[in-house]
This record gives sequence, C-alpha cells and structure tokens, in this order.
Amino acid sequence: MEKRVLDADKRGLQVMIHAIGDQANSKILDIYRDTVAQNGERDRRFKIEHAQHLRKEDILRFGKLKVIASMQPYHADPSPNQVDVWAANIGPERAGRAWSWGSIRRAGGVLAFGSDWPVVPFDPIIALNSAVTRQTVNGLPGDGWLPSERLSVSDALTAYGHGSAYAAFADDRRGTLRVGADADLVVLDRDILAEGPSSIIGTTVALTVVAGQVVHRSEALS
Repeated sequence: MEKRVLDADKRGLQVMIHAIGDQANSKILDIYRDTVAQNGERDRRFKIEHAQHLRKEDILRFGKLKVIASMQPYHADPSPNQVDVWAANIGPERAGRAWSWGSIRRAGGVLAFGSDWPVVPFDPIIALNSAVTRQTVNGLPGDGWLPSERLSVSDALTAYGHGSAYAAFADDRRGTLRVGADADLVVLDRDILAEGPSSIIGTTVALTVVAGQVVHRSEALS
C-alpha cells in the first residue's frame, strides 16, 4: 500500500482510500504523512473514505495532515438493532469514538459528506438529520447518540456542499452560492437554518437547479 500510494502521488493522482477500523485509519494517515515527506508539499487533498473508527490521537491528525474525512452521516443512525449489535462487537471504548464529525471539525479537519448509496438510503434529508441530531428519524435517543459529535445545521450543509466540492478540486465553481459559481442548488420548503434541527425531518425539496437548469419543481410551485 505504501508503494502504491507513493507511486500514484508521484504521477499527480489524487489518492483516496477506504478505511473503517481504527488501526486501518491510523495506518493510512501514516502512509499519507510519509508520502508527503518523500514527494514534497503540494495541494493533494488526500481522502479517507468512511473514517469510521478513530483513535483519539488520530482525530487530530486529519487537520494537521490536511487529509479530508469523506464520511456518510446516515451510517451513524442509532437504531438499536444497528448500534447495539455493532457496539457490542467493537466494545464501548471504540464505539465512543465513532463517526467523530464534531471532533474532526474542531481540530481543523475538512469533512466531505455523501450518501454511500446503495449501502444506505440516498435521501439527504435523513442523513442531514443524523449529522445534526445523532438521532433516528423518530428522535431517539432524546439527547442524541454521542451528542458531542453533532454538527450545527450550517456546518453539516457546508460538509455536503463546500466540503464535497473541495474534495473533488471543484470548490472554485461548486459547493457555495456566489456569483460566477455553477448554479447547482436546491430550494427547500422551509428555512432549516432558521428553524433548527427539529425542522429537518419532514423537509421536502421544492426546486432543484443543475447548471442553471431547473430539473425538478414541486407541485406546490407549479
């Protein structure tokens, strides 16, 4: 793996590697660190896909090493039949550092959110709810699972928009609403920034625009 990453990086390729377990993530961060040391500094935007379980010391390294944590919020849906079995298998200590979105962001790391469809549902609304509340769609648990890792609505939207565009070297034209950027956007039926996390479930898309073209319009706007 070390040789493959080093060779790919020498050719100017962007490297992204799937890693789920804490040892796997730690090793990939080591490989990325050593690759930069050998090949020199440049704008690489290395990614780790999933970055699911992390050692405490490795959470800090995403920002330090400029590695993008490409994560999928609905993986952290805390349904009992999912979380209880999984947590029992890996133990409470590791389970307590799962999907550390808040910690990665606070340590200066870049989050890039996506769906991982078809492994989990494509619906971005329920995934956004996971990122912001760490709850199921039915609002459980009441305080959220590992609530310190919750994100604000604004930070979660940034991870989906700018974070994903940055991870694709497309942040010069996508991921934010500004003059000169591609007109890729959706209009929701409510202001979830103003109304807050409790407004997310039940939100629908009223309008979708791709490259300046309307590709979806709800009946309410017809």
